[in-house]
This record gives sequence, structure tokens and C-alpha cells, in this order.
Amino acid sequence: MPSIERPDDAPALPTDGRIWKIHKAFNKRFEELRANYQKVLGWVMRRRGAFVSIDGIAVLFSFALVLIVGRDFFPSVDTGPIKLHLRAPAGTRIEQAEVLFGNVKGEIRKIIPATKIDTILDNIGLPARGINLAFSDSATVDDGTETS
Repeated sequence: MPSIERPDDAPALPTDGRIWKIHKAFNKRFEELRANYQKVLGWVMRRRGAFVSIDGIAVLFSFALVLIVGRDFFPSVDTGPIKLHLRAPAGTRIEQAEVLFGNVKGEIRKIIPATKIDTILDNIGLPARGINLAFSDSATVDDGTETS
């Protein structure tokens, strides 16, 4: 590709502005980093066997972490209250919804021991205002459909 030459009468480009100072400082640090990288790479290439051995030992030690990871990062905790939002199919009579919620409470009592349950609260029906649904915690919502 041919080089583009500036005409002789073109004004000189400024090289003393703030951006140029930042650019020059960046380039200086980058060149230092590249020189250090070349030194390290040269050292590694001269000692390939030692480097591969050290790297292999580090990989083997990392496999030992399998025995530790999971216990400290994910401890077992008692999270306290559980909120479960259940929605019956549209058009379900309130009496049928009550039976459905009773069945759900029965299943909960089968899974969680009675000593671990403090209170089960049922709110059957819609809230007084629709805005309440927008501010409620709906992390677990069951739309009433079953998947098998």
C-alpha cells in the first residue's frame, strides 16, 4: 500500500496536547510491559522442562481443590421463611381453590417436619388493589399447570 505523504505547506500536527501526553505515557508503559514479557518468555523458553513441570504440579494441586470447594463457598443455611405463590386456573371457585391450597399445605407438611414449621399463612383471592401484585415477591409462582 502506498504511503500518504503530507504536502510541504501542510501545518504541523500538534504533539504537545493533553491527549498526546496520555498517548505517549501509555505507549511508554506498554513498551515496558512488552519488554518485560519478552524477558519472561525468553526465560520460559530456555527452561521449558522446568516450566512444564511447575505448571503440571500447579494443575495437580488445583484438582485437590475439588475436595474443599463447595463446603466453604456453599455452606448449608437455614434461610428462614419460604414464600410460595400459588395461582389456581382462571375461573376456579373459591371453595375449589381452598381445597387446592389445602392439598399444597399437606404436601409441605409431608416434606418439612412439623418442628421446622412455625406458620403457614393462606391468602386466597386477589388483593384489594392490583398494584399490590406488582410489589409482591413473585419469585416462585405456580400457574396451576402440571408438567409430567
